[in-house]
Amino acid sequence: MKIWTCERVARYLGCSPQQIKRYCELNKIPCYRSSSDGMQSMYSYRINEEDLLQFFNCKTLEDFNQVRYH
Repeated sequence: MKIWTCERVARYLGCSPQQIKRYCELNKIPCYRSSSDGMQSMYSYRINEEDLLQFFNCKTLEDFNQVRYH
């Protein structure tokens, strides 16, 4: 299971990390909070890859690579 940060998701989507953080705060994207897992991030939100793909209706990471934030 891979874990994603707000910054990493934002880079893939072409948006700002604050927008992803907001989705996490509104419980739109399932996530958990951790600041002590050794991952460098300005935000403590962590998103499981499976949950991320499900939220964007993607079956694979390649599908997710085609998604762009509008």
